[in-house]
Amino acid sequence: MSLADLASWGNFVGGVAVLVSLAYLAVQVRQAQVNQHTLIQQGRAARTVDAAFRLAEEQNAQILLRGNSGEEDMSVSEYLRYAQLFRALTLGVEDTFYQHRHRTLSTAAFESTMLATRAALSLPGFRAQWRASRHQYDPTFTRFIDRLLAETPVTRRGDPAARWKALAQEELAGPTGAG
Repeated sequence: MSLADLASWGNFVGGVAVLVSLAYLAVQVRQAQVNQHTLIQQGRAARTVDAAFRLAEEQNAQILLRGNSGEEDMSVSEYLRYAQLFRALTLGVEDTFYQHRHRTLSTAAFESTMLATRAALSLPGFRAQWRASRHQYDPTFTRFIDRLLAETPVTRRGDPAARWKALAQEELAGPTGAG
């Protein structure tokens, strides 16, 4: 075997090694992408759970219910608390919007947030607070929420506990209505 033959074999083996390295690199890039999406989803879940626990605190729940319904007799202090709760919730929606836009969040996770956002945008106080504070957000996000607002009719929600109680009674009655 001549020196030229050995050089050819060396080039061939080197080419195969490069292909194996590229395949390994592709697997590693894909795994890094999956890990990144997992971390983003975990962060989103942690933020949502934390917000849910904070909103379940009596003082925050009362302010949110009063603010979302547009009660006129809220004090300045109560309004400021409502505005901060609104801002925290809206920043979470904005983060979800941009994560989805940058393709780091699944469409299913995005749509889940948008369902909750549309429900909130149907409430008169939430709508009013958006109009009062929309200038604080990026114009792209503002246009998106403005479009959702235009598509979402205003509703006056009754007592949310009454709806839950009625649904629980339906469950107790069973599928045939006989418990």
